[in-house]
Amino acid sequence: PCVWCGGGLCHDGNAAQGNAGGVMCEAFDEAFNGEGHSYVTLIARGSLTVAGCQNGAQHPLQLPAPSSPYTAKIANTDHFVDQLALCPGEQVQVLEDYASGWPGSCLNLRMKHLGAGFTCAQDCALNVSCASWQEVRAEGTAKQCWQGFGDNCFGYPGGRSILGAQMIMHGTYRVLKDLK
Repeated sequence: PCVWCGGGLCHDGNAAQGNAGGVMCEAFDEAFNGEGHSYVTLIARGSLTVAGCQNGAQHPLQLPAPSSPYTAKIANTDHFVDQLALCPGEQVQVLEDYASGWPGSCLNLRMKHLGAGFTCAQDCALNVSCASWQEVRAEGTAKQCWQGFGDNCFGYPGGRSILGAQMIMHGTYRVLKDLK
């Protein structure tokens, strides 16, 4: 079903498809599961409705908004409890670093507008959906923050000056079997 966003924009656009926004009705799965990877921010968090029925007549139903993937798990009374969240006290592990010679020229990242007092690195570390970040100065622009999974991270940077970049890992792993 389509989720209506209270007459306003649903989210801040889909960078992968070049959509700068303008979506006022979104597919349910995209609206509830897309934040942090299909788009950065769900703008209409407090005004999501779907078509429904009440007393045998058509009636819009207000939906409880999903929590942001940047926040912790919400109470079990919420129907959308499967959230990505940081584990308390867990630090990110830096896998690749521009400061150590990694090119960090990943493509298919999404531009992130940072809150006051946050660096691109800090913001990415707080977002479990962020696997890499890049601070760049594109031709004739101010410094920009780009984040996401990215690909082609060892390619030519094009017309941008990379100021800093890292590929990070949230969480831990354990070796189950050595395949050698």
